[in-house]
Amino acid sequence: MVKVSLQLGFLSVDSVFAISGYATASVEGRIAVEYFDPSPVAQDKKYAFKCHRQTINDVDHVWPVNSLAFHPVYNTFASAGSDGTISIWDHKVKKRLRQYPKFPGPVAAVAFNCDGSKIAVGVSYTWDEGEAGLKANPTTPWLGVRKVGDEVKVSRHTCSLMFCSYGFHNSQNHGQHEHIEDGMDVVLCSYCTQEYMCLGLPWSR
Repeated sequence: MVKVSLQLGFLSVDSVFAISGYATASVEGRIAVEYFDPSPVAQDKKYAFKCHRQTINDVDHVWPVNSLAFHPVYNTFASAGSDGTISIWDHKVKKRLRQYPKFPGPVAAVAFNCDGSKIAVGVSYTWDEGEAGLKANPTTPWLGVRKVGDEVKVSRHTCSLMFCSYGFHNSQNHGQHEHIEDGMDVVLCSYCTQEYMCLGLPWSR
């Protein structure tokens, strides 16, 4: 059994197949990135962050995160909230890459197509405020599909050298590893099966 980190009820779960993990979204405007591996090393990497929040007239407003969808190619993910927004996130560097213009109502569901070239958006009332909220802010259900661009990609370089417990590995012999401009990427050495990090060594494009 996998225990999730979020304290309040969560609304959506989606898996990150490339890193053997998943993300959960909650009614309290939080997203948690978790890992299936129960080892302490893997569990130390999990984290949660606040999102779909806004300060209006000095009052903090928090909206539920209704849906998550990981991109099938780049492993970035989209989050959809009752605030009517969709954000694209890079879970590795803990950074928002893009927020789309606000939709006319709560975004109840979001999903990428199989090759990640399009994103589907479902807008409808989500009953966060019960029947009174529906009467005060009626929402016409709406479904749309749009093409996505570079906002779902992570800007990366290729590092010319690697380091693991066996010392430096030449990337030509042991496969290239991708380095993220905004942070360090920990990956698995295909030669010795040990984790290593880019150490800021010379770059090769």
